[in-house]
Amino acid sequence: MSGADDRAASERAKLSEAMAVTAAEGVVTSARMADLMEAQRAARARHSAAKGLLTKAMKDGSAEKITTAQAREAAAYHEADRIGREAIEEMLALNGAGLDNLGQVMDQMGRAWEADTAIHGPGEPQGGREEEAER
Repeated sequence: MSGADDRAASERAKLSEAMAVTAAEGVVTSARMADLMEAQRAARARHSAAKGLLTKAMKDGSAEKITTAQAREAAAYHEADRIGREAIEEMLALNGAGLDNLGQVMDQMGRAWEADTAIHGPGEPQGGREEEAER
């Protein structure tokens, strides 16, 4: 194996590793995104339930029940807002990290292709010369 062959093999191995890591991180990111979306959904459901209790208290007419229900609704609203904002912030960070990883994979892909081109020449598929020699 020549130095160019060794370099190409090394660059392809680095590319395979980067792709595997990115794929694994993608699975973890997708699971986390699902958790964040569920947290948002649950917080909105709690707020909706609190609004329902407020409506019920208003129909009942008891000032004490209305005041208590208003406080619960306000607290549930603020909790849902906080959870939603935090989830969106984390989702943006996760997407940014995913794009950074994709950029690293693309950079490594370029290095692997350059190393293969040094062996096989431009426009020739990987292994093209070896296949021709075997014929």
